[in-house]
Amino acid sequence: MHHGRCSTVGGPRRVGRNGILFIGAFREVLVVGLVVGLVLFALCEAKSVLQLHSSAQTGDSSDERTNPVLSLDFDEDQHSLLVHSWPEYFEEIHLDSQVVSKRVAPQGLTSVATSAKNSTTIMLTQWGQEGLLRHAAYILRQGEFVMSEEIDFGELSIANAYISDDGSVAMVISHEGACVGWELTQPKPTRWEYRLPHTAVTKRLSPDGRTLFVLSTGGVATIRDARTGEPQMTLPKIIGNSRGVVWSGDGRRLALSDPQGGLYVIDVASGKVVWKYQLDFLFGRSMSISKDGNLLAVSSFDKQIRLWDLSDSASQPHMLVGHESIITDMAFNSANTKLVSGSLDGSICEWSLATNQRIRQIR
Repeated sequence: MHHGRCSTVGGPRRVGRNGILFIGAFREVLVVGLVVGLVLFALCEAKSVLQLHSSAQTGDSSDERTNPVLSLDFDEDQHSLLVHSWPEYFEEIHLDSQVVSKRVAPQGLTSVATSAKNSTTIMLTQWGQEGLLRHAAYILRQGEFVMSEEIDFGELSIANAYISDDGSVAMVISHEGACVGWELTQPKPTRWEYRLPHTAVTKRLSPDGRTLFVLSTGGVATIRDARTGEPQMTLPKIIGNSRGVVWSGDGRRLALSDPQGGLYVIDVASGKVVWKYQLDFLFGRSMSISKDGNLLAVSSFDKQIRLWDLSDSASQPHMLVGHESIITDMAFNSANTKLVSGSLDGSICEWSLATNQRIRQIR
């Protein structure tokens, strides 16, 4: 059963309908709203964030499995997963043994990014103080402390942390467009700071750390210099605010979604849309694209993963079914043989890309 229509630019279209998902999607929206409210409450109640500590070391493991997965990725060795779960769990799950190791995390952890190489991690905390959201960034490499900095954007604005694939560049970017970055190649990191000319509802650092994808509230999408914020290319306008944006590992492609169910893959060199697809009723909530830009995974409120082979312009998506809750993040392994996915109920699944079947539920 296909959910939508697919085309390369100027290619054939296929239409389908599936309105029966409305009730389930509405219920999941309420769940997401509740989780967001709890997160904001936790941020406002945080009293101190400058003291690093490990997340709770005791407690029944079954309780931990209920914590929603916020993000996950493969570690450098591809033998383990790095998982950030709400509210502030940062864990490493060894895939062979399924042993869970808790990583040191700061209190009030809200965003984590780990490099594909050199095991460099930036962790961002946020807490409420005097009517503002304040932030602090912590950077570690191979488990060793590199630097920390408290950041005051002077506004009530959430922010996210980003890092390049080689761990040489780390950035913190607020929703209002304030950017702080660090060059990490020297013993003493070099810092820069600037403000974008508009709010940055969606932003992503490129794999090489040189450029940023930025989407404004008006749907204007640009690629900018990561160190200066100067625009380098204007991309096709996005209808509304994009629900998801991911770079391919080689930096040649951008995949993104819009709130009306549109999915797009853009060639970064030319700025042109090379593939598009229209989901019926749903929209792409979380996305992942393979390093070579040929495999695209998209999930929405129906708890299913749609997997496309972009090298076949006429291909319809394979449906990966098995999660019982909203899928919050996904990641391909470097060999493009497996996909992992995490969800709102805390479960993590591993999928074979050879059979498009679930291998196992990791937790």
